[in-house]
Parts: sequence; C-alpha cells; structure tokens
Amino acid sequence: MQQHQQTWHRHVWLLLAVLFGALIVMRMFGLEEIIRDGLRTLLRGEGSYQQRQAIQRPLVSFILVLFTALLSFLAFRFLRQIRGRRNYASAAGAGAGLAMILLLLLRITSLHVVDKVLYGPFRFNWIADVGITLVALGAAARYVMILRRGH
Repeated sequence: MQQHQQTWHRHVWLLLAVLFGALIVMRMFGLEEIIRDGLRTLLRGEGSYQQRQAIQRPLVSFILVLFTALLSFLAFRFLRQIRGRRNYASAAGAGAGLAMILLLLLRITSLHVVDKVLYGPFRFNWIADVGITLVALGAAARYVMILRRGH
C-alpha cells in the first residue's frame, strides 16, 4: 500500500498519529489542566491574575491571527494545486490536525469570553473536539479506502 503514497501524505498521517497520540497522553495525565493551572499560578504569583484579560486578549488574538495567516497561506499555496482524492483526504487530515492544535491552544490560554464560547451551554469545546476528530478519522478512512482500491 505504501508504494503509492506521496511523501507528504506519509508525513501528514504520521504527524496526525503523533498529534492524536500526544492528545491522548495529555488527556490521560491531565497535562492541559496542569499547564493551565501553572499559568494561573504564575499570574497569581506576579500579582497579574486579576488583570489576566490584559495578557490573554493579545495572546488569544495572536493565536487566532497566526492560525488564520497560516491557514490562508497554506490554502493559497497548496489547495489550488491539489488534484486527486488522496491529496484531498490528506489535506483534510492536515486541516483537522491544525484545527485541533488551535483548539488546544485556545483552551490553554482561554480568555473569559473564549471560556463562555468553549464551555458554555452549547459545549462548543466538545462539539469542536469530536467534530475535528471525526474529520481526521473520516479523511484517514477515505484515504485508506482509496489506496485499497488502487486509485
């Protein structure tokens, strides 16, 4: 099956496997909460916790701008050139991986307003987490089906 894969396909699927493996380990050991609590402790120690929004707003804005710029660049640079079902499946997997990293960064550096969106009554955090995971899983399944058919 691997002789038909392009190198960047292998890299995408390997990096996605590593990312989701790391997310599993992070969830098992509560590392996300440990990091978030460490940041809060650091802010409290500096006496900046009450003004955390002044720190979090630029940080969250930076993360959103950085990811928007990165996704725009990747879309402009690569998506225009993509042809073929394997390429589309690999690109969808890569996009899901980037979206998961964005969600993780937003959860770690969450701002009160972001918390309301992520953890509010609609549980956007859960919906995004499960949705992104399903997109990555669907893209991987599609890729494997295409490879098995020999196309």
